[in-house]
Amino acid sequence: MNKKSLYFGLVILVVAMSVMFTACKDDKAPVLSGVSAKVSSSVATTVTVKFKSNEKGTYYCALSKTALDKAAIKAATTLKSTGEVEKDKEKSFDITNVTEPTTYKAYLIVEDEEGNVSDIATANVAAAGA
Repeated sequence: MNKKSLYFGLVILVVAMSVMFTACKDDKAPVLSGVSAKVSSSVATTVTVKFKSNEKGTYYCALSKTALDKAAIKAATTLKSTGEVEKDKEKSFDITNVTEPTTYKAYLIVEDEEGNVSDIATANVAAAGA
């Protein structure tokens, strides 16, 4: 085998691997379902949020009285929760210190391992005394 044939073979291998990697790349955002939020029956200042994602990833959730976009959900510093979610398994978590008696909306997104971010899912919840 001469150098030219070897070089040509390596180029074909690199191109084939590149095509294979591109074909395997996940470019679809997670889809959320079953989103709910309710005040805990045992602790009036705790809101329990539940949902499922069709992909594994990191969830970001924030309670707010005003509309939030994806960046604001991720950047929230109060009344928030962040963690991991498994594919197709119900995730439940609590947001604590919800002391103002008002109606909130839970804003939820999931970012998968490829960096794709779901649409914003929401659920209304009336805090104790609202």
